[in-house]
Amino acid sequence: MKKQNVSSWKIVVSALLMILLVVPLASAEKKIFHGTGEYTMSDYETPAVAEQRALAYAKQRAAEQAGVYVDTYTKMEKVQVTEDRVNVLVSGAMRITAQKVERKSLSDGDIRIVANITAEVDSGDLERLLSHISKDGMDNESTYRQLKEKIVREETEIENLKKRIVELKQKGALTNDLQIESKVKENEFLSSQKAKQGYEMWLSGEYKKALILAEEAININVKNYIAYLIRGSSLYKEGKYDMALEDYNRCLMINNQCAEAYNSQGYLYYERNDNDKAIEKYNKAISLDPKKSIYYSNRGMVYYRMNNIRSAMLDYDEALRLDNKNEYAYNNRGNVYTNMNELDKGLYDYNKALSINNKIPNIYCNRGMLFLKKGEVINAIKDCDKAISINDRYVDAYIVRGNAYSQKREFEKAISDYSIVLLINPRFAEVYYNRGLVYGEKGDYKNAINDFNKTIEINPKFSEAYDNRGLTRWYTKDYEGAIRDFQKALEVDRNNSSANKHLTLAYEYMKNRK
Repeated sequence: MKKQNVSSWKIVVSALLMILLVVPLASAEKKIFHGTGEYTMSDYETPAVAEQRALAYAKQRAAEQAGVYVDTYTKMEKVQVTEDRVNVLVSGAMRITAQKVERKSLSDGDIRIVANITAEVDSGDLERLLSHISKDGMDNESTYRQLKEKIVREETEIENLKKRIVELKQKGALTNDLQIESKVKENEFLSSQKAKQGYEMWLSGEYKKALILAEEAININVKNYIAYLIRGSSLYKEGKYDMALEDYNRCLMINNQCAEAYNSQGYLYYERNDNDKAIEKYNKAISLDPKKSIYYSNRGMVYYRMNNIRSAMLDYDEALRLDNKNEYAYNNRGNVYTNMNELDKGLYDYNKALSINNKIPNIYCNRGMLFLKKGEVINAIKDCDKAISINDRYVDAYIVRGNAYSQKREFEKAISDYSIVLLINPRFAEVYYNRGLVYGEKGDYKNAINDFNKTIEINPKFSEAYDNRGLTRWYTKDYEGAIRDFQKALEVDRNNSSANKHLTLAYEYMKNRK
């Protein structure tokens, strides 16, 4: 019986459609941080903006402390991160647990806003973020920088307007126009703050909250292009692909230089199996930002699926030339080498990827499949164990480990792993098929036939399932049923040489039997 290779070599980039559910770590710890921010509100400013600025300063103080902790934590965990990656991790992991805003009247008539916050970072959240950050193809570091630069720019513009208004008032000049302009800038600032909060929710996997905050940002300022980008990415995570594309297009109508919007469109088209559109969007993203490593590794993924191996490898090589810490590019190139049976090169790339970030389950699973291909079953099982310890719902790791146990003839363990997959995804035809093979190997023909029946129910075009059900029926002396299955296997796939051989032998046996 031939085992179905159900675990294709995964290209790890970005936008999976499911949130990864990670095993809570027994050693997870929470670190508490405090931040204080102050802001002096002028008589023509709105309290909402003043409070937001004070809170933003308080969060910044807490985030600076959290950044030191995250940097130390990643070093201890032997994960290589850039300063931008640390900032993204803080944005996604830091939770505000308490905040208090007070107003104090000053002697000159101004009002001082004082904000105090308490925040925490859970190491379990850091583990989760590290396991799938940038996995959906979104350039999180770029989005973080754009938001930060936008907020700083808006704060500077508001401060400059305040100074001009004060100067004009001192001269007795009218300031109505400037105050109107200041109000517009305040709304832009408030919108950016909402977008930032939405982005933080998106990073933490709370996509519904991210969607609500992005919509609030857009309601305040309909020209906030980053808010459309965040809302589009949230809609994508909710499975609303057409609406996501509309938001990416709105983002580009406001800012046609937003390379990240094209990148996000590229990944969405990739998920829709529209390779030509995906390439078109990635080309545009690269033309706008030719030094962005992730855009090349994303485009390489599409070329690889199109079987354009040369272009895929050129893109992965360029991605790594631009950023030799792009773990996904190493992983993706490792996948290509493995499928080409250049296993030593594939192993080198997987090892490099894991030396950069050892928290990504996909890479362990891919390396496990490589070990299985090399016949190193024990190493394959160890890698799958590690992948499952990071994400206990990562089905590919259970499948590969089940295949490894099957090779070791540890059938009960193999059946257990396949059964876990079927609890997570009860419509996984190939896993029913694999479990059926194992039942057959251990002589449990009744359960084997039940699993082949289920395989065929889900996928009536599964030729190998008919063939192996026929073989199992033959073992139970149901010769007529076996012959019908061999015939059906060939009806579905006339090139099924195994079914053709079994049918020929069956006819010969039945002829001699008479």
